[in-house]
Amino acid sequence: MSVWMLIIGLQAIGQQSNVFSLSTQKPRQGKQVTFSFTPEDTKQTYKAALYIFHPSGFNADDLDMVGAGPGYSGTFTLPDSATAFLVSITADEGGKKTGYPFQVYESGSPVNGSYAALAQIYNGMGEYFADIERDVVKNEEYLEMEMASYPATKEKYFLTYIGALVANKKVDEAKGLVDERADAVFADLNSKETDLINVANGYARYLGDRETADSLKAIVLQRFPDGSLASSNELEALRAEQDYAKKTALYQTYIGKHSTTGGAANLQPVYSMMAQAALREKDYPKFDVYLAKVTNKSTRASLLNQVAWPLAEAGEKLDVAEAKSKKSLDLLDEIIADPVNSKPATMTASQWKKNAESTYRNNADTYALILYKQGNVGGALEYQRQAVGEYTSAEVNERFVQFLSESGLADEAQSAAEKSIEKGQATEVLKGYLKEIYTVRGSNEEQWVSYLSELEERHVAAVRKKLVSELIDEEAPVFSLVNMDGKTVSSESLKGKVYVVDFWATWCGPCKASFPGMQLAVDKFRDRDDIEFLFVNTWENIPDREEAVKKFIADNQYSFNVLFDTVEGDGNDFDVVGAYKVSGIPTKFIVDKNGRIRFKAVGFSGSAEGEMQKVALMIELAENAPTTAVIE
Repeated sequence: MSVWMLIIGLQAIGQQSNVFSLSTQKPRQGKQVTFSFTPEDTKQTYKAALYIFHPSGFNADDLDMVGAGPGYSGTFTLPDSATAFLVSITADEGGKKTGYPFQVYESGSPVNGSYAALAQIYNGMGEYFADIERDVVKNEEYLEMEMASYPATKEKYFLTYIGALVANKKVDEAKGLVDERADAVFADLNSKETDLINVANGYARYLGDRETADSLKAIVLQRFPDGSLASSNELEALRAEQDYAKKTALYQTYIGKHSTTGGAANLQPVYSMMAQAALREKDYPKFDVYLAKVTNKSTRASLLNQVAWPLAEAGEKLDVAEAKSKKSLDLLDEIIADPVNSKPATMTASQWKKNAESTYRNNADTYALILYKQGNVGGALEYQRQAVGEYTSAEVNERFVQFLSESGLADEAQSAAEKSIEKGQATEVLKGYLKEIYTVRGSNEEQWVSYLSELEERHVAAVRKKLVSELIDEEAPVFSLVNMDGKTVSSESLKGKVYVVDFWATWCGPCKASFPGMQLAVDKFRDRDDIEFLFVNTWENIPDREEAVKKFIADNQYSFNVLFDTVEGDGNDFDVVGAYKVSGIPTKFIVDKNGRIRFKAVGFSGSAEGEMQKVALMIELAENAPTTAVIE
């Protein structure tokens, strides 16, 4: 075995005091690779995942590690098709990730696709899987290295490269290449349909020139009347049709045309789409027909729960709801029992199992409510115990405490209610259940108020402690955007204030779920002139965007200062969200009075009250955080 050596440069991504090494500097296809990992914090335990890139995508697997001195070691074998690989190591406590990307070599040189895989990692995939910060410059550079090393790949990576140029504000260069490519491929009557579509998409997706794109796509349809673009258009028409009868007719035409040419796997999204359409019409027999064609167990479980939950809420057709809900749980049980053989290629078995367990808890909540409404309180409690998990949902917690109380288990109900409040996931109804339990035992109103305040303060203290560990100190990007009132808001005008930048879109479910809590936060600080909330609408590609956003805000009666993120060259790369290096929404940034980012928060806390409390604490900590740099 080779002497251990630290692979530097590309490999040392993450905490620099962690040490990750391979037994070879140049891993090869079909060969075994041995690695070692010595963490900075040796008191922690860690798990690892391996992402192997190949010409048609990537595969994910759990990576076994064994204890070796102060760290870990392990081995794996690269398949013959491997072009690069990424090792992601996650701390069990806190979930901090570090990532180590490597190229694969042949005859001393990176194999075809190796640089392109690195580009993919730095263009967001590495951030998602291993907390490797997105770097649009490296993305462009690695694509250029790929095409320089393997000139025949220029066509393959053409559209990706155009996107990289636009992301780096090189719109004129990108347009020149797209124009040149358009002249070449559309003049050649032997050009492949994919090459023609890529050019058209270059104009539409990255240059914002939909008029040119549409005219080119018309030519594509003339040359390839039964090609992939025609099929995509038919699928989009099917997806957009809202009339159930017309949608069914389009489906039958589509299936008749593509059932033999498209392959069963390509039709799976169509079956799911039609199952949801049947569900909206409450056409349960037809729903069952479409469902039977869906092969993915996780998708089937989700569709079944979509039938069961609204029936459970309404208390209607409970026998139908019970059967559908129980079947969804059975399917998820099968996944959990054997995740290795049911997982998609792009997820590890542990990730797939974890997702299935999370979905099971969600669907168990549905089943418990159905049993409760059928009068089976004992059965409802059994499944609500499984649904409650780590007490992360206020509504689920409320039902758990209710079922415990109605089962005569007052002590356990009190304990569950206390945990819910301490987690910041308690509804007012849940607090009412707890008050009844507490006061029936002889406590007065004053004692109840003191008791509840103590529980709530434990939650605040725990959140504050966690947030203190998450404080950062980075320069906030400079921006200038227009709000819904047509007024310009700039980072320059916010100097001396603490401000919250919340990136969102109308299509983003978690964004919208967080907004009641954000409204509470806005209301809490309404009288503070030194604190501002900015809700930056981004990644929104819809007709009449501004009017749609204004309608959404008005319909929900939010008093938000909404800014519209701008787009370079009228394409799809939005400016400010890119400057903040956001990879998913909702993402919030708390910026202190000196223009320094002190917090980055991704996702939704799970309850309106919890969201408000977390934002308020971040603002408080940002106001009092020590400053290492000041923007003049």
